[in-house]
Amino acid sequence: SRLWNTRIPELLWNTGALALSVSIGTLLLGVSLAWFVVRYEFPGRSVWEWALVLPLAMPTYVLAYIYTFLLGTGGPFEQAWQWVAGPEARIFSPHSFAGATLVMTLDTFPFVYLLTRAALLNFNVSYEEVARACGVSRIGVWLRVTLPLLRPAIVAGLSLVVLYVVSDFGAVSLLRYQTFTYAVYQQVTGRYDQ
Repeated sequence: SRLWNTRIPELLWNTGALALSVSIGTLLLGVSLAWFVVRYEFPGRSVWEWALVLPLAMPTYVLAYIYTFLLGTGGPFEQAWQWVAGPEARIFSPHSFAGATLVMTLDTFPFVYLLTRAALLNFNVSYEEVARACGVSRIGVWLRVTLPLLRPAIVAGLSLVVLYVVSDFGAVSLLRYQTFTYAVYQQVTGRYDQ
């Protein structure tokens, strides 16, 4: 009962807020990048098609470590900021909700990107052409035709993202952000610490 009154609501809030914020970030990043790569021709497009999948090859704790090194106290970004703003200037702490959200978003957006890209590649553009011929605006076509047809792929990608965020231990422990997985680890190691 003590845990339900003190610790568990905070952990539920932290884990849920992180999952929601990362989902929003991956939704925006994954869908927009998939749309851009599939629908537009630009130099280097074939490279970007597979390069945008590379974050899946990097564990989140490695990205969290790099992020902490770059933005931590005495890190390169803080030194550059102090050079510009003076020796007493400080940047925000990487050990925060925003830091955990950024790291997890940059590492998990390929889940949404891959599924949305596959759906766009198999997409029948005649639906959009009919809507445009009926006088629907570009935004209307996106909201009424394209997005509903992409919804299954987007929901599947977001489901993977949420499951990954809830189960992740490496990034949240390095960034010292309290979620269920990190709290369980602290409980178990603290219990056997002589």
